[in-house]
Amino acid sequence: MTDQGINERLMQLEAEIEDAQRVIADLRDRDALKTQFLSNISHDLRTPLTAIITHAEILRDGILGEVVPKQRDSISVIITGGRQLLDMIAEILTHARHSSGPLTLVDSTFSIDEVVQQVTALNESLVAKKGLTLERNIGADIPPVRGDRDKVIHVLTNLLGNAFEFTPSGGRVWVNVSVDPAHADVVLVEVGDTGRGIAPDHHELIFREFAQVDSSASRVHHGTGLGLTIARRFVELNGGRIWVESDLGDGSRFFFTLPTSRSQI
Repeated sequence: MTDQGINERLMQLEAEIEDAQRVIADLRDRDALKTQFLSNISHDLRTPLTAIITHAEILRDGILGEVVPKQRDSISVIITGGRQLLDMIAEILTHARHSSGPLTLVDSTFSIDEVVQQVTALNESLVAKKGLTLERNIGADIPPVRGDRDKVIHVLTNLLGNAFEFTPSGGRVWVNVSVDPAHADVVLVEVGDTGRGIAPDHHELIFREFAQVDSSASRVHHGTGLGLTIARRFVELNGGRIWVESDLGDGSRFFFTLPTSRSQI
């Protein structure tokens, strides 16, 4: 190739690189706009939805006048649906906030036993309503863990919420906490259930953004597909890892680890 040919080829490559850089910059701008939109719309939706739930609760409780049982049942359906929507909006808002920049962790030392007690106590009414059995098994001499307490609560709340949703009436859900047998400075948390289970080829899929094992419009269980994505991110940011062991028809067991106060993150 002649010098002129080489120069022309170099100029062509430089032009292609500039085009590629413009495309990359444009995609980044669009992603930032998408994230900002999700954050704004999720925030704006919460206010009217909260008002709807609050006024429905006022009607249900008879504060504005007596309601007949059929009316109360219908109002309760409105409240339940509203709360489900509020939870989905909260997940989208959490995802948008954490996609827009680096997360800030509040590093602290706390009792995982207290966290388990707190989260399970908040779900006692749901457990009773669905006719489930909820078991807590906390090992002896569990050391304090290190990490962001609120984010660990978020993870445990999400895993238990999934377990309650996918376990039929009469089933069993449990939380086990123990010291990881392979690592003395790591605490292992297990959230298990006797629900329908997850096929092995979907184990990685469920942790992806917006992923649904059943994506059909007629699916029974609805959600954003962000809960486990956020859970994985929070666990990994706290120096742990999360995974699932499950088969169809044999329930699910989700595990995540947390470093103890003796560990170095």
